[in-house]
Amino acid sequence: MKPSRETELSAPVKAFLVERGYDVNAEVKGLDIVARRGDEVIAVELKRTVSIALLRQAIKRRRVADAVYVAVPAPGGGVRNRVWRETAAVIRQLDLGLLTVTFLQYGAPRVDLAFHPGAAERRLNKRARRAIIREADGRSSDTNAGGSVGAEIMTAYREAALFVACCLKTLGPSSPRDVVAAGADEKAPAILGRNYYGWFNRTARGVYELDPAGETAIERYAELSRAMFGIIESRSDRGS
Repeated sequence: MKPSRETELSAPVKAFLVERGYDVNAEVKGLDIVARRGDEVIAVELKRTVSIALLRQAIKRRRVADAVYVAVPAPGGGVRNRVWRETAAVIRQLDLGLLTVTFLQYGAPRVDLAFHPGAAERRLNKRARRAIIREADGRSSDTNAGGSVGAEIMTAYREAALFVACCLKTLGPSSPRDVVAAGADEKAPAILGRNYYGWFNRTARGVYELDPAGETAIERYAELSRAMFGIIESRSDRGS
């Protein structure tokens, strides 16, 4: 069986990394999958087929990650396939790692490590690397599928804005200070003022309420919103 979309590779690869002790996020600053364990940062690029575009993309990721892997469906005919062996040799020569995903007729897909990346010297882009870590740290959950194209991504900023929406849903019209006190990010005043997603309305100077678009967002991200409401409620209980 072969996947019809790259996103089908995401869940098994993420599970494979989580089992090995990594904190995993998908779609972080353009990277399909970012996995962190301690100070180590690895990137995984997901593709249905190996191509020059994939290899170029993976090589670029070496500027922000300690190790970069390519994850593709396992080859038809197995690893003895001559074309596959030659392709894998090229990936190895580029100092990239290789993961293969086998889609079984029954049961969960299986991920196999073909080889780790080589220890090539690389010049890290520390600024871009910090941005990736900051974005991953800003997410409380990982609801994205790696390899998504044109899909709406739950970024750290969107998650922070959703928390603000949940605060206004709970509190009613409120000031930015009240929203922060309810547990929202310290950037909540800027999020309310900018209103990037159109989720809020200013009813008076320094007072905001939830727009119907914000209500829709809460419903769209129902599972994450429920967790946020729980946080808001627990803070309210501690403060009472």
